[in-house]
Amino acid sequence: MDEVFEQVRDVCTDVLNTEADKVVAGARLVDDLGADSIDFAELREALAESLGVALSEDAVRAAVTVADLAALVRNGLGPRDGG
Repeated sequence: MDEVFEQVRDVCTDVLNTEADKVVAGARLVDDLGADSIDFAELREALAESLGVALSEDAVRAAVTVADLAALVRNGLGPRDGG
């Protein structure tokens, strides 16, 4: 598991008020974790605040799994030195 995924997992755990062990790569944001439209907006804001990544509302809402969300964050962060 990489650092970005761990940070996304932490944000999902907080925003979706769920247990960390349920927030796995394949967990579906809506079906498994119960995310709704307000949660997606809060996820977007929390990711921007904690990771400094600006994601479009549409991109976040299109994410089906936690892994999808982590991939969006990685793409939003761009290349990183030393990684």
